Amino acid sequence: MAERGVMIEFYDCPETDEFNDWLYGPHYDEVFSIIPGVRPIKRYEIMNPATPGLQRIVILLESDDIQAAWNFRTTPRGLRSRLESDVHGLANREEYYCRLLYEGHKRDDGTVEGRRIQYDT
Repeated sequence: MAERGVMIEFYDCPETDEFNDWLYGPHYDEVFSIIPGVRPIKRYEIMNPATPGLQRIVILLESDDIQAAWNFRTTPRGLRSRLESDVHGLANREEYYCRLLYEGHKRDDGTVEGRRIQYDT
């Protein structure tokens, strides 16, 4: 059974039109076409780097099948995609693949409603 989760990736990259055109064009097109259940990708600039030299960009990729996202990394297309990222200047990469454990939200009356996710493994 597919598990919902998120890939969290920290990295550095050039802030150039060439990099952004590639990232938001062919690279994201490929990600959305290959990994099932990908939701909108969110890319953030880290505003408070704790230590000089740490990454300054974080990306959140939510998927209805986080295992498929993890598996993509080692496929020929996934390896080629990583190499292209490096060629375009992406560096200092750290990735974390996380499955969902809890989700909650605040109701209109101010109380919190949530649910814990249980897995067999």
